Amino acid sequence: MALLELKNAELGYEHNPVLHDISLSIESGEKVALIGPSGAGKSTLLNQLHSLIYEETALCPQSHGLVGPLSLYNNIYMARLEQFNVFQNVWNLIKPQQWNEVAAIADTLGLRDKMRTSIDKLSGGHASVSQLGGRYIGISLYLWVMNPSQALTRYKHNHCFRIFVNLTIPLSSLFMTDT
Repeated sequence: MALLELKNAELGYEHNPVLHDISLSIESGEKVALIGPSGAGKSTLLNQLHSLIYEETALCPQSHGLVGPLSLYNNIYMARLEQFNVFQNVWNLIKPQQWNEVAAIADTLGLRDKMRTSIDKLSGGHASVSQLGGRYIGISLYLWVMNPSQALTRYKHNHCFRIFVNLTIPLSSLFMTDT
């Protein structure tokens, strides 16, 4: 059975259909790239997929959703806040408690050397890649939106796509970008 499925769907915003007769199936562990020109309906499709399994999905929109003054470590760790009590989370700001687990994720992203660097000191490309980190924990589908015109060179965009393709974490993933 598919993790996510659409059959003959019509999708749009505010009673304005932009996609017609869309059928899509994403199996568990499958990686899918959704590539097309601006205005083709990629965001419409992505938002629909996100709404179907909201609780099991991490949606990373084009804005990073990161906390600039905090380190890469803390931004990745934030995905785990609900698993710990307030005291443990505050203590973690002072003395990192989950360093090895977060470091393994940072390694996957090629950012281990940036673990102590605040997000606002990272390049736009590194910040874009770093938003993947916290989304790895406790989800079954990862939806990643990337617009290469936003703070990414073509090289960095391609680097992010290679990371996406080579993810070793067993998630179904959808990568969306403009051409």
